[in-house]
Amino acid sequence: MWFPDCSESHEDIIEKAGLRERNVRGEYTFCRVEVTPVDRNYELPLEEWRFTLDQDVTPAWWDVDKAEKCCRVALAEWAKAKIVRRGETRESITEGKHLTYVGGTVNRIDGGTVERINGGTVNRIDGGTVERINGGTVNRINGGTVEYIYGGTVNRIEGGTVECINGGTVERINGGTVVTYTDTITPQLLTGPQAVLINRSGDTPVCTVGPPKKESA
Repeated sequence: MWFPDCSESHEDIIEKAGLRERNVRGEYTFCRVEVTPVDRNYELPLEEWRFTLDQDVTPAWWDVDKAEKCCRVALAEWAKAKIVRRGETRESITEGKHLTYVGGTVNRIDGGTVERINGGTVNRIDGGTVERINGGTVNRINGGTVEYIYGGTVNRIEGGTVECINGGTVERINGGTVVTYTDTITPQLLTGPQAVLINRSGDTPVCTVGPPKKESA
């Protein structure tokens, strides 16, 4: 059982470890397995997560009971490295690291990849990629890329790129580029001259750069 810091993809793991799927006799040398929470609820106790085989053909040496036991031993180590649950705190996420879930507190994301923020608090995003914000609070985005915001609150965007907003709340956009698919993110949120808002909620995209000009009295 082995998992890298940088990815959860089977194919990425195979490449990173330099594994060969078959030996010279054409026999399988490993099997793809997963231990995942029901309904993607990462707050569930680890013993309630499901073990599954993620391939149709198994080699003669495959022993499902032994494999599951091995994986569940490794699961505790994986969870410590990959998820931040409610009540837990992680100081920073750096380049080359991969975090699957945030429900607690992360003080700073400098690089790497965070798959989803479902609750808790992220104080700063300075780099890297956040794939989804579904809930919780992000106090400040200074750089990096946020792919989707579906919920939660972002207090300030100072830089970086937000590729899609379909929900949640953004309090202030002072820089960076934000693409929204909802009318709730308006140009009135723009406070800096370098801030860019692209509204795709209608038939025709509307781009606004910088805060709206105040009408003369």
